[in-house]
Amino acid sequence: MILKKRFGKRGSVPVYVVRRVAVSDMHQCKGILAEDVVGKDGALLLPRGSVYPWNGDAAAVSENLLRQGVDTLLVREELSVSVEELEHLLRQGEIPVARVDPELAMKTVRQIGEVFERMYETGGAEEDLTALTATGRLLARELSRTPQILFSLAAVRDADEYTYVHSLNVALLTGFLASRLFPDQPDLVEAATTGGLLHDLGKARVPLEILNKPAKLDDREFSVMRNHALWGEELARRGGVTDSLILSVIRSHHERWQGGGYPDRLHGSEIPVLGRVGAVADVFDALTSKRVYKEPSAKRQALNLLVDHAGDHFDPHIVRTLLAAIGLFPPGSVVELSDGRVGIVLASAGRDLIRPRVLVSEASWHDMAGMQIATSVLDLSGRADPRVVSILGDLGKIPLA
Repeated sequence: MILKKRFGKRGSVPVYVVRRVAVSDMHQCKGILAEDVVGKDGALLLPRGSVYPWNGDAAAVSENLLRQGVDTLLVREELSVSVEELEHLLRQGEIPVARVDPELAMKTVRQIGEVFERMYETGGAEEDLTALTATGRLLARELSRTPQILFSLAAVRDADEYTYVHSLNVALLTGFLASRLFPDQPDLVEAATTGGLLHDLGKARVPLEILNKPAKLDDREFSVMRNHALWGEELARRGGVTDSLILSVIRSHHERWQGGGYPDRLHGSEIPVLGRVGAVADVFDALTSKRVYKEPSAKRQALNLLVDHAGDHFDPHIVRTLLAAIGLFPPGSVVELSDGRVGIVLASAGRDLIRPRVLVSEASWHDMAGMQIATSVLDLSGRADPRVVSILGDLGKIPLA
C-alpha cells in the first residue's frame, strides 16, 4: 500500500513505522532512533530514543557516524493516515477488525443532538425517545460483530459535541460489557445499550454555562450537575420509557460501590447491575476523551485507574470483565516491541493479558509519491520475545467523519 505523508489532516490518525534510513538521508525525515548506535570501538554514539535533528551540529554528527562505519539508522517515524487507509492496514492483518457501522454512529450522534436541543427548548416529546430507543436496539445488534469495541469509539471533534458523542460511546461500552457479563441474555444487552445512550439525558436541564464550563465546577455548580441523574430518569419516563433496566442505567450510573455516590447513596449490590456497568463505561470514556479543560488519558492509564478503584468506586467483577476483554494493552494502543518494531494492539491473545496480538508495519521508500507499508500480525502469546517494552500512545478514537 502506498501512503503519502500527511500531517494534521482532519479525519486522520497517527501510525508509527520503523525503517532503515541512510545517514546521508536523515535530513529527509524527522524520526526517533529505534536502537542504540554503537561505534567501531563499542562506544555509544547515539542512544535509543534520540530525536533527529540532533542537538548541536547535525552535519557534524552525521560525519562522525559515517567515520565510525555507521551508514544506516533504524528510525521510528509517525505518519498521519486517513481512517480509510488505517482500516485497509487493519484488514491486511489476520484478525478482522470490525467497527460499528459509521453511518449508524453518525446518525446516532445527530439524533442525540436533536433530542437534547428539543429537550432544552420544549422539554422533548415521546416520539423523540421512541426513535432513540429504536436506535439503541440497532446498536445492540451491531455489537455482536464488533469484538474489538475500542476501535468503534468515536472522537469528539468539537467541544459542543462532547455530550452527544460521549452518549454514543457509553452506549457501545455498556452494551459490550453487558454482552460479556450476560452472553445469553440479549434483552439485557439491548437495555444496557439503550440505557447508555440515554444516561446523560438529564444534562438537557443543566444550564449551558455549567455544562460547558472549561474548569472544575464549584460546590454550587456541582450540586446542580448532580441532579442530572434524577432529571434524566424523569425525562425518560415522560418520553415513554418504562423499562426498569434502561431507567436503572440513567438513574444509577453515578452510584459508587462502597457508597457515597448519587442520587441514592446506594452500596454494593444495592446498585442495579446495569447502573454498575454504566458507571464503568461512563468513566472509561470520560477519561479517554478530549475536553476543553483536559487532554485525553491513554486507554492503559484509564484502565489502570479503573483497576485502582475497583472495590471502592466500581464493582470489581465488572472491572475484571473489562480487563479480561481488552487486556493490559488495550486495542488501539501503539506499543514498542523489544526488537525495535512498533505495532498497533489488535486484541488480547486469549487468556494472556500481557502478550497481545499486534499489527506491525514495515516501511520502505517506494518512490517520491510516498512509502510502501507492509503489515503482518504477531501473536506474542506463548513466546518470550519479542515482547512489549513500552506504550508509545494511542491511535485515539476514530473520527466520525
